[in-house]
Amino acid sequence: MAEHGALKVDGSMVLDKNNEPVQLRGMSLYWTLEENARRYYNANVVRSLWSEWKGNVIRAAMGVGGCKGSWKPGYSSAGDAHDKAVEDVVTAAVATGIYVIIDWHSHEAHNQTSAAQAFFERVAAKYKDTPNVIFEIYNEPIDISGCEVDFDNANFAKTWSDKIKPYSETIVSAIRNKGADNLIILGTPYYCLFPGTAAANPVTAGGGKNLLYSFHFYAATHPVAQRSGEVSKAISAGKAVFVSEFGTVASTGDGTPNTAETDKWFQFLDRNQIGWANWSFSNMGQSSAVFSGDASNGSFSSLSASGTYISNKLKQYATTTFTVTATVDGKGKITTFPSGSNGKFGYGVPVTLTAVADPGWEFSNWSGDASGNTNTVKLSPLYANASVKAVFVEGGNIIKNGKFNGTDNWGKFGTFSTTTDGGQGLKFDNITATAGDPKSVYLYQEVPLVQNHKYKLTFKAKTGTGTRKLIVAVTSTNTVTAYMTPLEASLTTTMSPYSTEFTFTRASGNARVLFQCGDQAGAWYLDDVRLEDLGLSSTVVRDAVSSSVKRTPWSLVRTAGGVQLRGPIEAGATAAFYNTRGKLVGRVAIAADGHAALSAGVPAGGYLVVVRDRAGAEVHKTRFSLVD
Repeated sequence: MAEHGALKVDGSMVLDKNNEPVQLRGMSLYWTLEENARRYYNANVVRSLWSEWKGNVIRAAMGVGGCKGSWKPGYSSAGDAHDKAVEDVVTAAVATGIYVIIDWHSHEAHNQTSAAQAFFERVAAKYKDTPNVIFEIYNEPIDISGCEVDFDNANFAKTWSDKIKPYSETIVSAIRNKGADNLIILGTPYYCLFPGTAAANPVTAGGGKNLLYSFHFYAATHPVAQRSGEVSKAISAGKAVFVSEFGTVASTGDGTPNTAETDKWFQFLDRNQIGWANWSFSNMGQSSAVFSGDASNGSFSSLSASGTYISNKLKQYATTTFTVTATVDGKGKITTFPSGSNGKFGYGVPVTLTAVADPGWEFSNWSGDASGNTNTVKLSPLYANASVKAVFVEGGNIIKNGKFNGTDNWGKFGTFSTTTDGGQGLKFDNITATAGDPKSVYLYQEVPLVQNHKYKLTFKAKTGTGTRKLIVAVTSTNTVTAYMTPLEASLTTTMSPYSTEFTFTRASGNARVLFQCGDQAGAWYLDDVRLEDLGLSSTVVRDAVSSSVKRTPWSLVRTAGGVQLRGPIEAGATAAFYNTRGKLVGRVAIAADGHAALSAGVPAGGYLVVVRDRAGAEVHKTRFSLVD
């Protein structure tokens, strides 16, 4: 409690007072129907769970009888042995500073609605200001294969909608009406194996606030591969799940612990940050019990095989930390969620990293123990130290993944292989070469280009051995039309920079940047590809205008905060004015006398004016400056 405080549900996550994810891990007591089990419902056991095993949650399983009288009598009214046992555990948990689950441990709670409502109204009123307390309103709804003849065994959605959900709506409302915002765990169909089915038709009482859908498993009976899908369905539906009971053994409560499958379950639960309580904190003679001898005095020396495994796991989760070493290449920073402590995070904690670029820089990719080109990435649960690097590049690069964290965003033509190679960029190898035909093999990326904008293409390249030619081109997307004079780069074994500039004179649209290498075998490397938009070109139009137009004078005059343009042009022409960033400032029609005026209010600065005749052809372009 001191660390996490009051808990809340946010989507599929349980968050603490700092809005960071929290996984409760601890033990479930055996249900109170057995007098021998009730001996463990005491302060010594609760304190030792925290001090010796480092568990932070205990489940008090109040037996309510069940299965048409086939079990011993359970809870009947306030103050009876079952109620008192639960109260003793709650009092001890609050004093110790751990969380406690009050569990209505029944298989037919929907047939006990009145009794359950009265009970939860009483405890909700009592513990509404005690955030340690969590209410579990229905242990394990079962069906016709067990003791409930009125459940639909073949249709778990119907079981939920007709039986369990109406009961849950009633009890949740009863708790919320007492002013209690504590977490509430909902039972789900067939021994709590179907939380996804329940989450698809969620409980809405109390606004659906702070509700968790229960999931139970026994590792030797329920493999992750077969049973985790229902949990994933609930998470996808935006609902939180809590494992209020699980065993390392078979669902009978006996058999040899399957620790390998339990490890898989822990990894799954860690990835999804789902809390758990192990069954059972007792010496009830089943192999699922963690004690092989009496431990009701709080001395946990006689452990079963399952107890040894679980106690070690709880201590490992609570005391083991790992370091995430995060560095940057370029200018930016990395934030983590949860925040961690000086780069240290708990055992099994998934860590989300976010790369934040400085002004003028852009995130490129992750390297090390993280990968990908999106600025947010989630490390798998930590079971070892991790080292990550965020790579930032100067902003304005139209090329995506120009530093080659894999080949995302790039296409390939022809036969060759690529690998990322030790910080040297992308390695090209196993090229099926065709003499004299560099176009037979190439790497490409499609990019958007803007008409009459000037572009600068830069990259670094080298060979593995010897020398070679690399042809770099910008073409139409079908590679038929060239948009620039191809660059022929002469590569050596030294990684060297290359650059070229071109003006895109076609209508705005997509183009391909090609690196053609099909005329020569042998490995070579490519890295740091950049394509920058330099803005509107000031030379393209003049080359296309007739000599008579070029020689004809044009004039620009500043007037009353605006500008007037005059020149030899027919009516119906237009003049477009752009600022130095290529943004259109204004477009005006040119009068019959060749005169055009941009309205007042144009601030001082540099501008470009482009004149088009009435057919849309450019006939004049010039840059000018306005000063105050």
